[in-house]
Amino acid sequence: MSQNQKPYIVCPNCGNHAIDDYCSKCGQATHLHKETTWGLIVHFFGHYFHYDSKFWQTLKALWVSPGKLTLAYWDKQRARYIPPISLYIFISFIFFFTSSLDLGNQTENKKVYKTDGASHKTTLVKDTANHRKHKFVQNFIHNFDKKADEMDSDTEAGKELNEKIFHAVPKIFFFMIPLMAVLMKLLFYRRKGLFYVDHIIFSLHYHSFCFSFLTLDNLYPFDAGSRIILACSLTGIFVYLIVAIRKAYKINAALSFLASLFTFAAYLITL
Repeated sequence: MSQNQKPYIVCPNCGNHAIDDYCSKCGQATHLHKETTWGLIVHFFGHYFHYDSKFWQTLKALWVSPGKLTLAYWDKQRARYIPPISLYIFISFIFFFTSSLDLGNQTENKKVYKTDGASHKTTLVKDTANHRKHKFVQNFIHNFDKKADEMDSDTEAGKELNEKIFHAVPKIFFFMIPLMAVLMKLLFYRRKGLFYVDHIIFSLHYHSFCFSFLTLDNLYPFDAGSRIILACSLTGIFVYLIVAIRKAYKINAALSFLASLFTFAAYLITL
C-alpha cells in the first residue's frame, strides 16, 4: 500500500469497505461517536430546523398554499419538502406538547365560561318555551349541555373524563387519517391515476395543518377554551379544506364546497 493511499474503513452499518468519511454504499458516516442525551435532542430538532432544512419551506407551503404539498408529492417532487408522515408526527408532537402546558389563567377562564354557560342556559329555557315544537333541537342542546357539565374539570368525574379524552385524542386522530382518505376515495373514485395511498397523503397534509393551526390556540394565553375561539378554529380549518380540495383535486369552487361539507360533516359525526 502506498503512502498516499487512504486505509480502508469498514462501515459499521453495512460492512462495506469505505475510504472517506461517508460510505459510498449506504451513505452513513464512517466516524461515529457515542451519542449523548443532549445530542439526541439537538439532532431531533436539527433535523427540521438546520440552515438548509426543508421545514420552513414545507410549513410555508402548508399554510400559504393549501393542496400544494399534496400536488407536489403526487407529481413526485418530494426532495424539496418534508415527507408527509414526518411532518404530521412532528407537528402533532408540538400540538400535544403545548396542550399539556398551562398558558392561561385557567381559574378566570372557568369563571367566564361558567357565567356564559349559565346565561346560555337561561336563554335556551326562554327560547324553547316559545318554540315547543322544536323538540329535537331542544333535546339535543339539553344533552349537549349535560355532557358539558359532566366534563367540568372542577369535579372529580370531569377531571377523570377529560384525562381519558386527552390520552385518547392521539389514537382518535390517527384513526381519522385513513377515514378521511376513504371519504376522499368515495368522492373522487372516478379520478384516474389516484389510489387510496394518494388520498392518505392529502389527509396527512390536512391533519398537519389542523394540528399546526390548533397549536396557535394552545399558545393563545386568554380564554383558550371559549366557544368563540372554537368556532373560529372550526371555521378556519373548514375553509382550508375547501381550498385544499379545490387545488389538489382541481375542481370548481361549488363542488369543492359540497365535497368539503360532506367530508367535514362525516368527519365530525364520526369524531
